[in-house]
Amino acid sequence: MSKAGVLSRKLLLAILLSSSLVTLLMTGFILWRDYQSEVSDARQALEHIQLTYLDSVAISLWNMDETQLEAQLQGMVNLPYVEKATVSDEFGVVIEVGEVSAGQQLEAQDFELLYTAKQRHHQLGVLTLQVDHERILAAVYGKAVTILVSQFVRTLLISAVILLLVNRMITRHLDSLAAWADRDDLSVGPTLQRRGRPDELTRLVQAIDRQRQRVLQTLAERDLASARLQELNNTLEQQVENRTRRLSQAFQSLQQSMEELRSTQQQLVTSEKMAQLGGLIAGVAHELNTPLGTALTAHSFLKEQLQQAQSDDDMREALVLLENNLQRAIAIVNTFKRLAVQPQQEARRRFRLADVGVELFDLVADYGVADRLQLDVQLADVWLNTYQSSFITVVRSILANSIEHGYPEGGPMQISITARCDEEDWLTLEFIDDGIGMSEEIRAHAFDPFYTTRRSQGSTGLGLHLVYNLVSQILAGQIRAENSTRGAHLVLTIPVDVTREEQTLAKGSSESDSAR
Repeated sequence: MSKAGVLSRKLLLAILLSSSLVTLLMTGFILWRDYQSEVSDARQALEHIQLTYLDSVAISLWNMDETQLEAQLQGMVNLPYVEKATVSDEFGVVIEVGEVSAGQQLEAQDFELLYTAKQRHHQLGVLTLQVDHERILAAVYGKAVTILVSQFVRTLLISAVILLLVNRMITRHLDSLAAWADRDDLSVGPTLQRRGRPDELTRLVQAIDRQRQRVLQTLAERDLASARLQELNNTLEQQVENRTRRLSQAFQSLQQSMEELRSTQQQLVTSEKMAQLGGLIAGVAHELNTPLGTALTAHSFLKEQLQQAQSDDDMREALVLLENNLQRAIAIVNTFKRLAVQPQQEARRRFRLADVGVELFDLVADYGVADRLQLDVQLADVWLNTYQSSFITVVRSILANSIEHGYPEGGPMQISITARCDEEDWLTLEFIDDGIGMSEEIRAHAFDPFYTTRRSQGSTGLGLHLVYNLVSQILAGQIRAENSTRGAHLVLTIPVDVTREEQTLAKGSSESDSAR
């Protein structure tokens, strides 16, 4: 913002300069005109003297009338700018009137004095007039000073009045407009504290106000457009986010479906392999069952005969050893036969899960470890529609596996069995013990047939394999061994209602057969 009064000072200076220039020009013209007038007056005075005084002076000189000559010369000296008048003849100065100051520079003008008598012209002498041209210049200079001083005073007064009028009529209103512009507040328009008819300032204020309104309208349109753009951006971002989330969910769902499909395929292949292997073992068991039964019958007959014949002790010990091994072979064969599980061989029934707990405590009693086993059973209050016998066999087999393999050195045992419904149609059972646990290798082969860590103690390695077959083929579920820092951790997942899962599997099998 410019300093207050700068425009006024500039205007005052411009007025002074322009007025001074005009004054100088006009004064110079007036002085030149006055100088010419004064010079003309001096010349006219000399001409007047030449026309009116020369003859009379010549007569007075002819008559030697000094009084008359002095009076005539005094009349000449009284004329403007004539300082001294002298009449001289051939003998010298006759008479002179007037005084000349020392150093005063005068211009002398000579006129011949002729007297005519009897038609003859007699030269009597010379009239010398000394004219002071410096007085002309001094008069002109004095007048110039007067003119310049008066013009300066007048110019100064007029400039001050103009400055006051400009400040009241223009400058203060411009300062008001500048102060309004400095406030940066377009909500209030510019106003002028003035009355009277509209003029240029009024039109300027009206034009600024119209421009202000256009700026406000433009800003409002810009803000509205910016808000709409921001809304569109937010909507677009929301749409992009929603679509990205849906795509991510669809991709995750697709990945999950692919994982489930691969897992299902792997389980189907494994189940098919296990089923074929179980069928093979069951066939072999069936073929071995008859000769083993015949051998056991023959053993019984020989035992009776030896008892009647009162044979020696070695013979009895051999018969006992033969009987024990035959019983063990028959038990193994019976286990082989159970591997070929068939759903149609067992009827589904609806039973309460909590009732299975009695079977578990009976198993503990059969093993004779009730005094050192702390069994924590937490079963959800849910009703199952599945194969009860196979389900109880699975639960008992897993518990038996923990008792037999988890504590090779004996000691106190702690086993936890928890059942819950994570989803509405699926039941999850967790078996956790604090035994020696499973290594990575054992967990990888835990459900393989004939894999055991107690081969020397007579284990066949078919316990968890039988559990796997029952869970996957009869109960339509899954079982896995989880990694655990201490003890074994098995997780069993089966449907609450096996009927639905059988229908789903049947539909998938038919579609697979159709595709083939």
